[in-house]
Amino acid sequence: MISKNRAKVYEELNYVANEECNSLGDESFNMGTIHQDLINLAYRYAPIKELRKLIKEGIEIIKENEEE
Repeated sequence: MISKNRAKVYEELNYVANEECNSLGDESFNMGTIHQDLINLAYRYAPIKELRKLIKEGIEIIKENEEE
């Protein structure tokens, strides 16, 4: 059974990854299936604490890209 925390982190990872790709405005950054597989591996095996750091960094990058 998937914990609620891990499920929320998975949703946040997907959101940040999609926003980063979209904010860059370059289709070459959209990695499709490989991108999704990496998120799934991170979700299953990486510690939640580390995933939350990645999410925070990703949100900062999104904000920087929006300001440009």
